[in-house]
Amino acid sequence: MLIKGFDRLLAAGVVYEHSDLTMDRVQATEDMTRIRAHFRQKITVNAVVVSDEESGEEVTLVKQDGRWYFTGFGQWPPPGWLLERTPVPYATPTDYPPSG
Repeated sequence: MLIKGFDRLLAAGVVYEHSDLTMDRVQATEDMTRIRAHFRQKITVNAVVVSDEESGEEVTLVKQDGRWYFTGFGQWPPPGWLLERTPVPYATPTDYPPSG
């Protein structure tokens, strides 16, 4: 389904380009790891640039039966982080699940 969705975007003239990729390991155990990726993202629609900026993602992977699986990802960093390059309290690991 994901590939079909991207195919439809491409057919509609929407193109996502990513460059300048760097990754940092935020947290790691024997069977879990969190990784933050920083990259430049450029979005064009029908050859018109609508966005060209730094962005990022955070992914969590878990190991089960010797294989690694994505358990989730979300936009990272929070607004303003790329300019300030400072840590934020809600981006650090906790022992409690998010609420709200």
